[in-house]
Amino acid sequence: MEVTNAIKFAAEQDSTEKKGNIYWSQRKYRATIYQNWKTENFPFDRQHLYVELEDGAADISKRIYIPDVKNSSLSQNIILDGFKIKDFQIQELKFNYPTSFGDPEINHAGSTFSRLRIRMTIVRQEFFGFFKLNMGTYIAFAITLLSFLMHPKQTSIFSARMSLLVGSLFAVVISMRASDSIIGTSQGLSLIDQIHITTMVYIFSSAAIAIFSLRCCETGHDKLALRIDARCLWIFAASFVAMNGVLISTAIFRG
Repeated sequence: MEVTNAIKFAAEQDSTEKKGNIYWSQRKYRATIYQNWKTENFPFDRQHLYVELEDGAADISKRIYIPDVKNSSLSQNIILDGFKIKDFQIQELKFNYPTSFGDPEINHAGSTFSRLRIRMTIVRQEFFGFFKLNMGTYIAFAITLLSFLMHPKQTSIFSARMSLLVGSLFAVVISMRASDSIIGTSQGLSLIDQIHITTMVYIFSSAAIAIFSLRCCETGHDKLALRIDARCLWIFAASFVAMNGVLISTAIFRG
C-alpha cells in the first residue's frame, strides 16, 4: 500500500498476527503530503486535506479496501495552532488508470484500483491577521475621506489634496504587494485583493471629484463644489463600508 498524494512516505513498525482464520496486520506510515491550498477567501477559507491510500500492485480483481469507519478517527491530541478541525471522513473509491501498465494478463486498456481517501476539513480560528493585512488600506481610505474637507479654491490646497490622494494610492499598492508575499498569490482575485482594488477605485474617484470641484471653483461655483465634496464624503464612507460587508459576507459563504 502506498500514499498516492505524498511527496515522500515511509512504512514503519510492520507486524502481522494470525487470530483464528484472520490475519491481523498493522503498519505505521509517516508521510509528507502535497496539498494545494486555496486562499481566495482568506481568512474565512476552509481547507480540505486529503490522504489517499492505494495498493501499489493489485487491482480490484485481486484486492478491495473496505474502510473501518467505526474505528477510524483523528487523535484527540492533535492541536493545530490557529486552526480547528471540523470533520473527518474515510471512504473507498474506485480509481481508474487508462493503461494496463504493460501487464500481459490485462486485455482491456485500463486498470482500476481500490483507493481509500481520508478527508479532513480545517478552518481558521483567528481573524486578527485579516485586520493586520488591511489596516494600511483602511487608514489610506480614511485619509481619502479627509481630502473632501480640503476646499480646492486655492491652487496650493488643490495640490496638497492631490498629493494626499497619490500618497494614499501608493500606500494601498504597497499593502497589496505585502499581503501577496504573506498569504501567497492565487489564480483569481482573493478577498484581500478585492478590498485593495476597491479602495484604489475609490481613491481614483476621489481624485476625479477633486478635479471637478476645482473646475467649479474656477467658474465661480464655490458653493456647488463644497456641496459636492460634503455629499461625496458621506456617500463614499457609507458605500465603502457596505461594499466591504458584501465582500466579506461572500467570502464567509464560499469559504
